[in-house]
Amino acid sequence: MARRKKRIAVMGASGYVGRNLKRVASSRYPNVELVPVSRAGLAGLYSGHRIYDFLDARPGPRDGTYRNGAPDRYLGAVGSSGLEDFVAQLKDSDVLVNLAGSGRQSARNPYHASVEAPADLAAFAGRESGIPIVHMSGLGASPSTPVAYLASKYAAESAVRNSGTRYVVLRPSYIVGGGDHLHAYVQQCKKAARKAGAARTRPPVDVYGSPRPIQPIHVDDAASVIMWAVRRLAAPGGGGSDGGAAARKGAGRGVTLDLVGPDRIPFYDYMAGLAGNAGAAARPIPMEQTYALALRSPESAPFGVDDLGIIAGGHTGNYHRLVETTGVRPRSVLRVLEAGGIP
Repeated sequence: MARRKKRIAVMGASGYVGRNLKRVASSRYPNVELVPVSRAGLAGLYSGHRIYDFLDARPGPRDGTYRNGAPDRYLGAVGSSGLEDFVAQLKDSDVLVNLAGSGRQSARNPYHASVEAPADLAAFAGRESGIPIVHMSGLGASPSTPVAYLASKYAAESAVRNSGTRYVVLRPSYIVGGGDHLHAYVQQCKKAARKAGAARTRPPVDVYGSPRPIQPIHVDDAASVIMWAVRRLAAPGGGGSDGGAAARKGAGRGVTLDLVGPDRIPFYDYMAGLAGNAGAAARPIPMEQTYALALRSPESAPFGVDDLGIIAGGHTGNYHRLVETTGVRPRSVLRVLEAGGIP
C-alpha cells in the first residue's frame, strides 16, 4: 500500500516565497504535496476579518470558546458558506502554511486587511480543526514597535499563538534571491551599465539605504526552514486530518524563530554591493529625501514609508538559535556579494 503524501495547504502560494517554496519542496521532498489555498471567496472573509474577536483567549476545542453566541453573528457578517468553503479546503491537510500578509499600506489597503486578516483566518481554521500552522511574520514584530507594518505583524502572530493548535512562527529579515523585492533595482543597475558600456565607466545609480544592519537570508534557505517546520508539525501528534485531538492536547506548544542569515550588513552596503556587481556605482540618497519621496509618491517610490521604518530600525535576529533548532545553516549572502555574485 502506497504511503500517503503529507498534504500541506499554503496561503499566499503565488507570492515570491510561496513560488520558491513549491520549487524547493518538489525537488527535495517527494513525500510532501503542497496545495495552494484558493483565493476565491477570501476577499469577503477578509472584509469581516476580525474572526478572533469572537473567540475566547483560552485554547481548546470549539465548544465553549465563543463569546455571547458570536459565531452566528460572525457567520452572518462574512457569509457562512465562504467560511465553510475555506475550512473545507483544509479538511485533508496535515499542516497550514500562511505566507499571505504582505502589502504596502494605503488608504485602500490598511495593514489590518493585508496582514492580520489571513492570520486571523488561519487561527480560526486551527481552532476549528486542530490543524497546526506555520506562520510567516516579520523581524522586529513586537507590541511596542512604532512601525505600523510590524505592529500588524505582531498582532497577526499573536492570533496564531492563541489559536489552540501547534505552531511555528518565523520572523524573516529581508529574503533575497532571484526575483526578490530588489530584483527590479538590480535590473535597473544592469540597464544603466549597458548604456554606459561604450564609455567603460560605472554609471551612478541611486542607493536608498541606512547605515543600520539587516540580516538577509536566501530564499532557498528560507524555504528549507519552512519545510523543517512543516515536517516538525506533520509528525505524529502534530494534528491535521487525523490528529486534531492530538493538536489540541498540544495547545500553546510552539516555537518562534528569527529567520535570518549569518551576516549583519548595513542596508546601504548591501544595496551598494548589488549595484557594483551589476556594473554600476552607488550614489547615496539621504534617508530624509527617501522618506519625502515615499510620502509624496507612494506608488512610484522604490520603498514605502514602513519599508523605510524597517530599514532604519536595524532589526537583527538570533542566527545561532535558528541553526541549533532547525539544523538548517543559511548561506552567507555577504560572501556571494564579495565574490561578485548577485544573491
